[in-house]
Amino acid sequence: MALLNFSIRISAWGGEEEDKKVPNRALRLFSQFLRSPRSIGTVVPSSKRLAKHMIRPIDFAKPSVIVEFGPGTGAITSEIAKRLQPHSRYIGVELNKKLFNDMQARFPELQFVNRSATDILDILKSLKIEKADAVISGIPWASLPAVIQSDILDGAVKCLRPGGVFVTYAYLPGLLLPAALLLRRQLRARFAKVETTRVVWNNFPPAFTYVCHR
Repeated sequence: MALLNFSIRISAWGGEEEDKKVPNRALRLFSQFLRSPRSIGTVVPSSKRLAKHMIRPIDFAKPSVIVEFGPGTGAITSEIAKRLQPHSRYIGVELNKKLFNDMQARFPELQFVNRSATDILDILKSLKIEKADAVISGIPWASLPAVIQSDILDGAVKCLRPGGVFVTYAYLPGLLLPAALLLRRQLRARFAKVETTRVVWNNFPPAFTYVCHR
């Protein structure tokens, strides 16, 4: 790890009970992965522990606009929905039509858009939203071409307020893969501060999060 000039704190294995509906979510995710592996990128939903790590930088007590890229089957969305206050607003951007429909049905109180995350500036403009306070991303970076990575990250930076936060995750086993190295470079080139959290070992595969401050 020291060779990466990169600090990851280690989390103990948690005994926290996972969502009992995970098998159903996993089946839906696997089905969509077979149809569109590039847009899905994983066959296993994020664990509840990882989802909580993802939303930890958000101050839910303050009025805010929260954007989620690639909500998928709702592992992170569910944790956001539990904490979202009436003074705040959530927009989920999901490219996969089936998962988009599922999310609308599962979270009727939240707002979802069936478009690409590359369109985030147009999406916010159409919703008459000037800026977002937080962007949470579950996008499968390793499966995306470099130009798409860049377009999504450019949009994320531009749509955030000064002081806003961008959070995404990465899998520990793929840390040295070219796509992972590219993502790290892209984040550091765009954000004033990039932090890494401890590893979530009871996620499959083990993962950690990047917390990026505009």
